[in-house]
Amino acid sequence: MWWSKKNLPRLVMRRCARPRNPLVSMHTFRFLGLQRLSCLVRLASPALATIFRRVFASTVVLTTLASCGFALRGSYELPYNTIQVTSRSNSVVAGLVRRDLADSKTKVVGTAKDAEAALTIIEERRDRQILSLSGAGRVREYELRMKVTYQFVDAKGQVIIPTSEILLKRTFSYDDTRVIAKQQEEAMLYQDMERDATGQILRRMIAVKKTL
Repeated sequence: MWWSKKNLPRLVMRRCARPRNPLVSMHTFRFLGLQRLSCLVRLASPALATIFRRVFASTVVLTTLASCGFALRGSYELPYNTIQVTSRSNSVVAGLVRRDLADSKTKVVGTAKDAEAALTIIEERRDRQILSLSGAGRVREYELRMKVTYQFVDAKGQVIIPTSEILLKRTFSYDDTRVIAKQQEEAMLYQDMERDATGQILRRMIAVKKTL
């Protein structure tokens, strides 16, 4: 008979393989031996896969943030009580430096006479270049570039960090059938470079010795 003891293990394993029939009677499992363990592992695998994906995603996010120089606000502690941050043009990086120092021991002041040191963002420039074209002559990839030039001096005008440049690059795949989505992606990449440049500048300012 189809429900005989001989055919029962095969029938149960067939039911276990069906996603819509995950539950099997405990009385039935008595005939399965090691097959029961295999079936249970199969049933548990979706939950284990979900846990693994979440752990993996968290690891990737943390690794990416660390590689980009991410730091919590207030974690940058400069060897100065006051500092002035200026720019010769409209600079996003200058604003990010002020924001990251807002919760630190170093107070950002508006005038040079109140500052022990001064950071000047001399230039902040963005551009992009074509990396590759499709067979039809359409752009497939861009290289996004960002250059930040800055200088750091003390209250007496003595140079602490001479005029320096930070050059950042990101590869950007383009699809002219998804213009809005690609514009948003490009903006996010530039924001990532702005945060990266900010972190590099602040870490170098921390590393230099305070002038007497």
